[in-house]
Amino acid sequence: MSVRITEVGSQGVTIRWEKDDDPHGLLWQALTGSAPLEDVLAAIADPMEFANTDRLDDADDAKHRLRSVLWALKELTDRADVLTVALKDNYGQSWTEIQQVLDPENPQARSTARRRYDTGRKRIGIPAPAAVPLPGHRFTRGQRVRVIAVPDALSPDYLGSQGVVQEFNVIERSYIVTGLTGRPHQEQVLGIPGFLDQHLESLDGTSDTDPGTP
Repeated sequence: MSVRITEVGSQGVTIRWEKDDDPHGLLWQALTGSAPLEDVLAAIADPMEFANTDRLDDADDAKHRLRSVLWALKELTDRADVLTVALKDNYGQSWTEIQQVLDPENPQARSTARRRYDTGRKRIGIPAPAAVPLPGHRFTRGQRVRVIAVPDALSPDYLGSQGVVQEFNVIERSYIVTGLTGRPHQEQVLGIPGFLDQHLESLDGTSDTDPGTP
């Protein structure tokens, strides 16, 4: 992403981006036409309190600004959901670590992180994994782990990588780990199979699937 904002004074900036940075034209839409971003910025800068409407022209002005703010909220909420998926699946972050970003005042209640993750997976067309243990195995789905030994079929580059247990292959009797650090994006999303109990160690000691437990 190469969207850049250059300050040209205390009351002005220049925004530049490449064509590939705005594939669906949403950024351009936000800056032209009904200019929702203009309204959003006006709303952010407006110090008015609920009872103070001095900076609104009338009810229609309030409705127009409200529609723009809601448009931005929807678009940004969508991005927040998908970024939560990236933190979990691509970078192996635990629910607690993600929750610390989403709700720093309540980092142990991981329901917000889990809810955003599930919504984000649906949004990008990847079914959310069921938040249940893998019966009869040392690790559980969603548990954050580190590779301490590498199976013969896998690259030794995986040694020391961190990821999240995605599934257990009952046929091959091995774990599938996603989000392994330092690996290409496509591999991170799909997960890497072939890990046995002796190849992994837990990073947080417990399953990271239950949003209700600290």
